[in-house]
Amino acid sequence: MKQGLTARLERHRAVVLTGICLYLTFVTTVPILFTPYRHDDIINQHTPEVLAASGASLPVALVRSIADYTERWAVAQGRFFPGSVAWTQTVFSVFRSRESYKLFLCVLAGLMIFLAAMLFVALTRQQRTAAVMIVALSATVTLRTWVDGLYSFAGLLPLTLCLAIGSTLLLLRGRGAWSVAAAVALWSFGLVTYEIIILLTPVVCLLVWLERRSLGRALALLWPTLADGILVLYLRSHATLVDPAYSIDLHSPNLLSTYVKQAGSALPLSQLWFPGAQAIHVPPGLAALAIPLVAVPAAVALLAALPQGPLPSRRALLLLALTGATLWLIPSALTAATARWQTEIPPGQGYLSVVWGYVGVAMLLAVAWLALVRWHRQSPGRLSRSALLGATGALSLVVALNAAQTLAIVSSFTFVAG
Repeated sequence: MKQGLTARLERHRAVVLTGICLYLTFVTTVPILFTPYRHDDIINQHTPEVLAASGASLPVALVRSIADYTERWAVAQGRFFPGSVAWTQTVFSVFRSRESYKLFLCVLAGLMIFLAAMLFVALTRQQRTAAVMIVALSATVTLRTWVDGLYSFAGLLPLTLCLAIGSTLLLLRGRGAWSVAAAVALWSFGLVTYEIIILLTPVVCLLVWLERRSLGRALALLWPTLADGILVLYLRSHATLVDPAYSIDLHSPNLLSTYVKQAGSALPLSQLWFPGAQAIHVPPGLAALAIPLVAVPAAVALLAALPQGPLPSRRALLLLALTGATLWLIPSALTAATARWQTEIPPGQGYLSVVWGYVGVAMLLAVAWLALVRWHRQSPGRLSRSALLGATGALSLVVALNAAQTLAIVSSFTFVAG
């Protein structure tokens, strides 16, 4: 009888956790629906008309356009990202209305959150920890007033995160040669879509080696990365018209400050507190309303996710901390070293790669919360319990304020016809 009651309670716990996770993901991603075309999207939304003007059928015109843009970038700038060109033009050719395009971006951002949570589960080997990661992501994933990789740029940032995390999951938990082949395919597409993936390869290889102890799996991503790196170096050395704005400048006096601005922009609520940030007005009533509607569910999810059995190992938490720090800090280095962004990034904002930082910082927050759980389990007492409850309340409050900030930003946008 007692075992049956325990089983029913566990089933209810799983239902509650699943429901809250879906709800928080919805709250985090649905504001994308209410954003206008911005940045490059203002031009790219006319892709179907431009392709139609060529006189060829849409598939033929699309292939020709992708080949033309790829060749021009490779010859003139020494940059090779046919994946980015193909993805962007295909997305705008398929999703021709703002509503369908923004809905697609919502789904893509939701997939990014789901895969990040699955990576957390894969390393902790506990399904409940997915809820901890989703709460943490709800505290970091936000829309921005400057360039934003979530609601514009064809979703290239969530896409490449999905490709990188999906590839890593296949190598960590996949079985057979097919999983290695699929991982290499995803990683290869990511490499030619967003260059930052090149910098992440060593850490992912190390992570796979430590988890699987398989040299073949650990080195699987190294070969396409080397091939892409060699090709890019060759193209760059033969480029005819390299834009100085996108050159690497390691001697700029703004190098360190740009890195701090880029990395700091991934921290929760950076648009509100970062020194020099342009003020964003979050109505007090909206912030107050977000506490019962968002903070309370987030706190319930964290408490319901408390492990009842064995805790995630210290080794697993260290690997997750390494992964989170990599996703947060390494992409910021490429942005900081690029000449253009050393003078253009506003305080409290961040260039597109900040989306990678959201996932990295969220992973570190989730690890820190689980570390407090370990401390309280191993040394139960008033101090450890207070620290755990305080961290739970603080993280839940940040989730609520982040949701309010995003809604305030969305309400400030002006829609332009066209």
